[in-house]
This record gives sequence, C-alpha cells and structure tokens, in this order.
Amino acid sequence: MALTLLAPIVPPLLLRLPLLVAVWLAGRIVYRLFFHPLAHIPGPRIAACTYLYSFYFNVVVGDSRFYIQVEKLHQEYGMASGLCLGLVLPG
Repeated sequence: MALTLLAPIVPPLLLRLPLLVAVWLAGRIVYRLFFHPLAHIPGPRIAACTYLYSFYFNVVVGDSRFYIQVEKLHQEYGMASGLCLGLVLPG
C-alpha cells in the first residue's frame, strides 16, 4: 500500500535529479572561475575548474608527463600560474 502511494512521486524526482546536478556543477564552475580567491591567477581555465587538466597529462598522455606541462605553463603564463584546483606554484 505504501509503495503505491509513493509511485507517483518518484518519477518527477528522478527527472529533476540530472537537472539539479547540472545546475550544481555549473554553479561550481562559475564560482571557481570568477569568485574563488585564486581566480585572478593566470593559467588554463580548465585547470581552474577541474582536475581534468592534470588528470589528462598524468593518466591519458601517460608516464606522468604533467611536470613537463608545468614547465610550458611557466613559460606561457609566468612563474606564478594555476596548475589545478587550489594549486599555484609561486615563482
């Protein structure tokens, strides 16, 4: 009896869940790009939003090549550049 009373409620919640997750992720990205205390640090925008930048160079490219990319980032953006979320290497 209790399951039949909850059945009409569950589908609308499940339909809204992906939308809520997308809105939450968009809010996190906007915060990290514009309102985070380290948002003014130069560097790749994907590195400011997620860990995908370091993941790509450590895992996808293989052989933990992120340290090579760090040197390129220092040449392009200067000695203080944002490498990933919350990680800034000062000059």
